[in-house]
Amino acid sequence: MADDNSRTCSKCGHSYPLTTEYFYRRADDARGFQRYCKLCHQNVSHIHYQTHTDEWLERSGKWSKAHPRSADRRAREALYVALGALVKVFPDHESPAYQQAQIALQEWCPDD
Repeated sequence: MADDNSRTCSKCGHSYPLTTEYFYRRADDARGFQRYCKLCHQNVSHIHYQTHTDEWLERSGKWSKAHPRSADRRAREALYVALGALVKVFPDHESPAYQQAQIALQEWCPDD
């Protein structure tokens, strides 16, 4: 049995400190954390996504159609992150990959 400062994952059986490093938060739990450790939670989520990919993509498409401005904003933010990474990798801004990312970014947000 785990003490007050730790929790045993109900999936893998390992005992970890009861912190956000090892467990996701959960408001309706008496101790405020999920029952599965983060690693098990990620594995379960990954397996669920792999076995229900079509459902996830359909739901994502419906959300994007219902919220086009938010979907565009998220895509733009992802491009900014990618462009920022390219700047670090290609500081001279002359590489074809950097140029392609720059063009894609301008297509998504021509006013910026």
